[in-house]
Amino acid sequence: MASPSSQARGRAVSSVRLPAVGPLAWRWSVLSWVVFATLLVGRVRFGWRGRLAIRWLVAGSALLLLAYVGSRFVLEVILHRGSAT
Repeated sequence: MASPSSQARGRAVSSVRLPAVGPLAWRWSVLSWVVFATLLVGRVRFGWRGRLAIRWLVAGSALLLLAYVGSRFVLEVILHRGSAT
């Protein structure tokens, strides 16, 4: 059974609305999609192929990975709001 002080803390924390992801996670996601859009425009308008296109692809993928891992880290480690599995 939880002590009254921990129950009170739980109610205080649960009444505060926290964002679903970290405050900067959406910015990383948007930035990665900007990179992918730049890659598409570069392929169509400038004919980017090969190593240059791969560099843009890797940069966009790395930004998406950073956004995902960063938001999961904030939720699970810092906010202690992890999944129940």
